[in-house]
Amino acid sequence: LALLIRPTITASTNYYVATTGSDSNPGTNASPWATLQKAWDYLTSIDLQGLPVGINVSNGTYAPLNAYSVISGQASIDSISYVGNVATPAACIISATNDDAVLAASGARFIMRGFKLTATGSGALQGVGIEAITGASVLFDNMDFGACGRAHFNANSNSTVAGFTPYTISGGAPVHISADQNGVASINEGTIVTLNGTPAFSSEFA
Repeated sequence: LALLIRPTITASTNYYVATTGSDSNPGTNASPWATLQKAWDYLTSIDLQGLPVGINVSNGTYAPLNAYSVISGQASIDSISYVGNVATPAACIISATNDDAVLAASGARFIMRGFKLTATGSGALQGVGIEAITGASVLFDNMDFGACGRAHFNANSNSTVAGFTPYTISGGAPVHISADQNGVASINEGTIVTLNGTPAFSSEFA
């Protein structure tokens, strides 16, 4: 009988993603990964032991993140942070074609900071900047929501998406904020939302 032991971290840890990287790299500052997805897939293989992890993303344009499952040893939602360019989110873009830019599902929990999100598509799990389903939770701050085919952020099936600190809307969508099936989508009281240009909402704002 083989005993599989999950690798653990022993201190707060930072990993790195850059357009110049490779997903066969170790995810260090000197040898970064190429995709946000690789970072999540790696976290699903280790035990955080209650320690925080930061995924530091360099400027550029990236493929979508599909984050599934609870991470072993994660103490709280802020134990995992994806951090792009907090000062200039438009310099660090997650672009989705017939997909969500960021999808959290099956209990996944994390924070997104400093990204511009765009997403096309109008079907299920398409066209949303940040979407949380099936018990997942995503917090975000210092974001820029570009054009999205279905909504800028959406929470359903007992999930949560919540915005904190100022953020920007630079592109239109049918709906900015959407929630259904016991989902909770919210903006923290006092949060300043800046409209860059004249983004249109063809259905309703919320």
